[in-house]
Amino acid sequence: AFLVAFDPSVASQLLGLHGDYQSIDVHAAPGVSQTVLAPRVQAALPKGYEAIDNAQLNKDSQKQFGGFIDGFANALLTFALIALFVSGFIINNTFAMLASQRLRELALLRAIGASTTQVRTMMAIESLTVGVGASVAGLGVGVMIAFGIKALIGLFAGNLPGGLVITSTPVVVGLAVGILVTTASAISPALKAGRVPPIAAMSNQAIFTVDRAGRRLLVAGTATLAGLACLVIGLFARPGETIQWLLLAGLGAVGLFLGVASLSRLIARPVVVAESTVLRPITRALSWPISKITGRARQQVVAHLASENVARTPRRTSAAAAALMVGLAFVATGSVVGASMKQTLRNQLKTSIKADLYFRDKSFAGIPVATTKAISKLDGIAEVSGFTQAPYLLNGGQKAAGVVDHRTFGDLVDIGLTSGSWAGLAKDTMFLYKDPARDLKATVGTKLRVQWPSNGVEILTVAGIYNDASIVGNSLIDRSTFDENFKGRSLDFFAAATLKPGASLLKVKDDVKTYLLDNAPAVDVQDKAEFQQAQEQQINILIIIINVLLGLAVGIALIGIANTLALSVYERTREIGLMRAVGMLRSQIKAMVRWESVLVALFGAVLGLTLGVGLGALVSNALPSGVVSTISIPTTQLVGYVIASIIAGMIAAYFPARRAAKMNVLDAIAHG
Repeated sequence: AFLVAFDPSVASQLLGLHGDYQSIDVHAAPGVSQTVLAPRVQAALPKGYEAIDNAQLNKDSQKQFGGFIDGFANALLTFALIALFVSGFIINNTFAMLASQRLRELALLRAIGASTTQVRTMMAIESLTVGVGASVAGLGVGVMIAFGIKALIGLFAGNLPGGLVITSTPVVVGLAVGILVTTASAISPALKAGRVPPIAAMSNQAIFTVDRAGRRLLVAGTATLAGLACLVIGLFARPGETIQWLLLAGLGAVGLFLGVASLSRLIARPVVVAESTVLRPITRALSWPISKITGRARQQVVAHLASENVARTPRRTSAAAAALMVGLAFVATGSVVGASMKQTLRNQLKTSIKADLYFRDKSFAGIPVATTKAISKLDGIAEVSGFTQAPYLLNGGQKAAGVVDHRTFGDLVDIGLTSGSWAGLAKDTMFLYKDPARDLKATVGTKLRVQWPSNGVEILTVAGIYNDASIVGNSLIDRSTFDENFKGRSLDFFAAATLKPGASLLKVKDDVKTYLLDNAPAVDVQDKAEFQQAQEQQINILIIIINVLLGLAVGIALIGIANTLALSVYERTREIGLMRAVGMLRSQIKAMVRWESVLVALFGAVLGLTLGVGLGALVSNALPSGVVSTISIPTTQLVGYVIASIIAGMIAAYFPARRAAKMNVLDAIAHG
């Protein structure tokens, strides 16, 4: 950290404070405590100012910093819940396949007297054991990752003070959630295993078929519709407090994913056949040069066998693809929302913003108003207007008003005034965005009772209604109103300028850079293209962070595909042995398993991206028009996800394919 000190007069000039102070520190005389001194200082202060002791200052600072940390932690927990949700699909599918492969064993237990309850209890205990072991291992890995993150932050942003804090809460909650998710995911396979008749399970066709298809589809359809309804109500109606409608929307998304995952088995076969039909000519074209060089014939039968293997077990295929579907659905949702935000920004720059140059402090500390005024006097500059924000209370809720100079701001930004005029935005008046104006039933001339942090309550008259809040927010006040109620605050968040007719953008920009370098080196100047690029870069960084975190869920989903393939290979040991016996090569076995993995991964990608695009459009429509006003589908990015899914499917099949190819032919035929 760096501390730079100036003489008070120099600091006032550089920061545009006009002789005012933003805060005053008072040292107590010997024998006078802070608790005694604070009330004495408070009595000497003007109305609207507050004297607090050091303990209260620390408490307020911790609360402010704690709010940021809590928000960051909640974001991480959201991604963790998504990863757990994806893991639940894999656990459920794994236990279902294990139960299917152990039908004869379970039947023997039933035949010698084991009850349905005992079989279910046995599988529940198995899932509990797995959950305990995996949760303990997960906690250990989590602690190691925390050490790594701390070291990474220290590498780029300086060492964090203190050591790593491990409390009982995350340990207990982590263990409980891990065990609960594992056990809950195994309930359905355990219930099905208990319903299998001993005679049916001991037959040669040991296939896990005990299910109530009609009821299952009815439940899945109901869950899908109910989930979609809750999602729409949560996003658009927003009943209750923020946490309540967010929870409703989250539960709706869960129901939607569960329903679609269950219903996807209905379309698994036709989709897989279509995938295979599309991929075959592509792979033939790509493999043609290799086949010519190596002299090996193309193995068309392998793709056909893989397609049939995947299509004949739609339940297993949909279950294996469900985890990838959920992960990619979230990724696609974020991509659509991000692309829509960028397109909205481009449209705003073309229509709403008329400025030629933009100014912003590189460290986001703010631009002194004195600097903004000085820029307006440079050659080639027609008008300059700064923008800041002022917090206030209205009807008990905290709001933020944009602060502008009504004489110049209207020439730089078009906010779409539908009533009133810029001349009316003077002292003790305000503009309102159409949505809060509708909620408050306010029109031009309406009196609003607002409370400022320092000067108490004031009556402001609504002087105009506008319909574009993308730049200025939900309310606007003039600089004169701000200066009266916020003494000592003379910093702009950003400023914008227009050029005089005939002025050269490059020359004026260079002149401004020279002035800023000598007088305000922390302030950066950008033209419209650079400003747009900087804003889009912030959106891109946000999308990258989200996708990296969601990549954990996608990685878990790929592990699930590999796990399903491994269990499927074991289940088909005798079948693979027979294919080897009639002349199928090891390379063909590997290729067949890889094809199966690719088809499953592609099935999950198609479902996930389709669902994600729909959800992305839905979320984008639910966002304020100032954030998203245009829906944009990033087609190139989505195609990249499909290609990445195909490659990931091939990687996930590596170990299952090797195991299948290394089987001893005679042992495999004798299996089962």
